[in-house]
Amino acid sequence: MGCASPPTMATTLSCKLQNMNLEETKDEIDPPEGHLTFRYMFEHEPFEILPFEYFPWKEVDHYPPIFDYGIALTTEEIQEYARREVFLEGRNPHDYRDVLHGALRKLNKEFGLEPGGRIGLGVPYSKMENVVLFKFLDNYVCPLSDEKVHLVVDGLKRAFGKEPQWFLSHNNEEFKNNYNVPDWKIDRWEAQLKKEGEF
Repeated sequence: MGCASPPTMATTLSCKLQNMNLEETKDEIDPPEGHLTFRYMFEHEPFEILPFEYFPWKEVDHYPPIFDYGIALTTEEIQEYARREVFLEGRNPHDYRDVLHGALRKLNKEFGLEPGGRIGLGVPYSKMENVVLFKFLDNYVCPLSDEKVHLVVDGLKRAFGKEPQWFLSHNNEEFKNNYNVPDWKIDRWEAQLKKEGEF
């Protein structure tokens, strides 16, 4: 099935990153009717694959919660990376903020990331304690080219030995039980495309 969903709903990049396949996702996560609920998410996070309902789809006025894509790192993992790659003379700062921002500067410089498209900091909703999210895109915005995304994914895997994953973002202001796209909205969108001769 792959990316057979409406083309405006998910980009090629989204498909590549998540292997987005709704039927496989339903089999894999198996919550009611194949849709993630927030209760299920908190019990089974993080997620590598998300159903298409979790992507913004402005044509049907659908705005799901925000998910950040990146790696969650503990304080110890970030300090170890900083000792190994950033503060080579052994002068590891006592202030953790300096360590954190030093690691970010090193990674952004290494990957050639410019302002507006850099790895940033996030706080994921997660069962893991004491973690910071190094994120570089979300399900609303991807400021990087496909080539840069692959470069960052590979570089983070080398640097920290972890695959980037999807995390429920701390930036969500309110939650709902389900984020399904109603059929009537899809029908309305398809009717509009037919009327415009684009379907």
